[in-house]
Amino acid sequence: MINQSVYIGRLTRDPLVNIKEGIKPRASFALAVNRPFESEDGSKADFINCIAWDKKALIVQEYLKKGSRIAVIGKTRSRFWEYEPGKKVNLNELHIDEITFLETKEETEAQEFNLNKDPFGHLKIKGR
Repeated sequence: MINQSVYIGRLTRDPLVNIKEGIKPRASFALAVNRPFESEDGSKADFINCIAWDKKALIVQEYLKKGSRIAVIGKTRSRFWEYEPGKKVNLNELHIDEITFLETKEETEAQEFNLNKDPFGHLKIKGR
C-alpha cells in the first residue's frame, strides 16, 4: 500500500507552531490547492490541513507565512474523536515529509501587497 500525496498551493494563514520542552516542535497550517474546475457548490479550491514536525516545523516557523506558495509531499493520517455522545469528528491531515519553496521572499511579499511584475517576470519594486 502507498500513502503519499503531493500538493502545490498557498498557506491560508500564518502557521501555528508549538514548541514545548521535551516535545517535538509541531507546526500546523492549511494549504489552499486550486482545482482545475469549479465544483457543483461553487468552490474553486480544496483546503488541506498540514502538520510539520521537528526541523521542518522550525523551518515553517521561520520562512513561511500566509500566502507563501509551496509544494509538499507527505502521508495522510486520520484522527477520530467524539466531542459529544453520538457526535464523532473525523479529521484528515497531511504529515509532511518534504517541503519545497516555490517563491522567493520578495515574490511572497509581492503577492501579499499585489505588486505587479514587468513583462519579463521581474518584480517591480520601487527603489530598485
